[in-house]
Amino acid sequence: MGYEAKKTEHAGPKKGNGAYWGPKRDAKKESNRIRRRNGEIEIQEALRSELIAGARANAARDRAMSAEWLPLEEEAAEIMEEETFERQQP
Repeated sequence: MGYEAKKTEHAGPKKGNGAYWGPKRDAKKESNRIRRRNGEIEIQEALRSELIAGARANAARDRAMSAEWLPLEEEAAEIMEEETFERQQP
């Protein structure tokens, strides 16, 4: 009596539908689309964080380089202004 197996309620086999409301083909399509989108987002976030870290690491070098080039750029701008002014004179 007590050794018999108890019967449980069972709705039958799922026939490949699983937990998704539609056909398995549609479930796979949606799952792949979501997985790819999530992968792209992860890659974008990783690249963004690497870019920010690189910018912070090289900030001092970039400031020194811009300070070094600023006088040269100003001198070149003055020369360009003089040349354009001379071309405009008849």
